[in-house]
Amino acid sequence: MRPGAVARRQAGPTDAVALRHRDSSVYNLSIRYRSSRTPLTSPRVDLLSRVTISCFGFSYALAWALELARVSFRARIRHGLSIGCVALGLVAHTSFLIFQARIDLGQGTVFGSWHAWGLILAWLLAVASLLVMIRFPKLAYATFLLPLVLASIGVAGRLRSLPSFTPEGTLSIWGFVHGMALLLGTVGVCVGFLAGLMYLLHAEQLKRKRAPWRYLPLPSLERLQRIGERSLVVSSALLAVGLLSGIVLNLLRSDRNRMAIEWSDPVVWTSGVLLSWLLGTLIFQGMYRPARHGRKVAYLVVASFLFLLLELALVVSTSHGTRVDAPNASSDPAGATADDRSAESAAGEQPE
Repeated sequence: MRPGAVARRQAGPTDAVALRHRDSSVYNLSIRYRSSRTPLTSPRVDLLSRVTISCFGFSYALAWALELARVSFRARIRHGLSIGCVALGLVAHTSFLIFQARIDLGQGTVFGSWHAWGLILAWLLAVASLLVMIRFPKLAYATFLLPLVLASIGVAGRLRSLPSFTPEGTLSIWGFVHGMALLLGTVGVCVGFLAGLMYLLHAEQLKRKRAPWRYLPLPSLERLQRIGERSLVVSSALLAVGLLSGIVLNLLRSDRNRMAIEWSDPVVWTSGVLLSWLLGTLIFQGMYRPARHGRKVAYLVVASFLFLLLELALVVSTSHGTRVDAPNASSDPAGATADDRSAESAAGEQPE
């Protein structure tokens, strides 16, 4: 019989919860120990551990340089090399995320940090870049997408030192829905921003009666307008799901005496303002038809992207959703919660 089961049989009902907490802590410690030994015993995992951010970051940067070179380098091999660089970058990027997931599982979370969130955002944008490069080889979509991929990787590197998310927020169903909806909504806003930016550049060329870029061709204004409109609809729906799931998660983590996150928290009300802005733009476009044509859609999606950047900066600066922001966080330097201390005291009172 396991020692934990013997101790639980000897303990009273009031000590059962503390003993279960101690047993789960020991189990998590053993998982962390095994995961720390895995790279030393598995050649495949050891190979994954050698992949760094610089590997796929350099591949994406080289692909972007090749996309920019289409203005002067017109050989067909250039496009194939560009696709190959993005594909190799995605392979290295995916390997890095898999290895990061193994480490996070040993610590009780899955992609539980802003660092991992930024890398997944970059991965999704890189997948979009590869798809449009294959589907539309003659259009310069990737020329505008790849800089966002590189920017996301750079920001993720700057966020490496931030504390990780709480296990309750990453492993629960509502926490997963909250994070995934906000991530996909961010991708939608980024795509709309790029469509709006390309629309403004293309419209400016036509206004000044300049010849379009021959070797950096942009999509038609009609297609860019449709992309901007659809991105507004999709991103608004996803961000609404993210906000509502965050409210449900906050209620589940709260007790009668204290809310996990107060409703007056800046992150809460600014998220509501961002969602109100997106919904307001949709209503405005639906009721006022001239807003659905011309530069107005481009200006709206660009403004939505800038608004989202401000919101993300506020969320990251306040350590929203991390262990520092957890409602049960203790002030001791070890970071132990009250439940941890009660479990340790209960374990210490058990007879040897």
